[in-house]
Amino acid sequence: MERGNVYTIFFAVVLCLISSSALTFVSKGLEPRKNFNMEIERQKNVLKAFGFDCAGMKQTEIAALYTKNIVESVSDKGGSIVQGKKPADIGKSEVGTLLPLYTYMSGNELKGYAIPTSGQALWSKCYGYFALAKDLNTVQGITFYQHGETPGLGGEIESAWFQDNFKGKKIYDSSGTLRSITIVKGQVSTLADKSRHIHSVDGISGATMTGDGVNTFLRADLERYEALFTNLRKGLK
Repeated sequence: MERGNVYTIFFAVVLCLISSSALTFVSKGLEPRKNFNMEIERQKNVLKAFGFDCAGMKQTEIAALYTKNIVESVSDKGGSIVQGKKPADIGKSEVGTLLPLYTYMSGNELKGYAIPTSGQALWSKCYGYFALAKDLNTVQGITFYQHGETPGLGGEIESAWFQDNFKGKKIYDSSGTLRSITIVKGQVSTLADKSRHIHSVDGISGATMTGDGVNTFLRADLERYEALFTNLRKGLK
């Protein structure tokens, strides 16, 4: 009886080792494909922030569209472009110190810039991209592609109706002061201060705290990029 138990335990251990080894092998084998899918998803969301419609496109088509229109670069906190470096080259210790920048070029014509934006909302950390026209003031679009907010409430930040509200809004006022974009409680049309309308978007019913979180991290991200925006306006590269 004791011998039988030892055999059973030995068999279970060997089976576990074989299974774990097989799973590790499969995971490693699928890792390049996983990384490729993640890269395509990232490219799709950058394009979406600029207004491209990638619905129904094959991965190879998205990659080709991205390569044709988007120029990647990296800036330091002082607003100077770091030569020879791309967002993928930013190490963990450099996050927050080096800033990714995505420039939309249609042929030789500058169309706009996009930056990543992320931060804590109500239940989760949200990730997205925020795009500006070449004046670095007018919003071209925003995407939120990863979050854990409540479906039907805060989760509506990924919906087209919500994201479309940002288009055409301004992040600076007439004096050149950064105002960012504020998700208000309720509707922008009800704000008594008309000067706020161009810097605000309608809120999501029942998701005030999600909106507050987005307001906080979007403004913080724009503040980090202000030195770069100033230099870009001066024509510095």
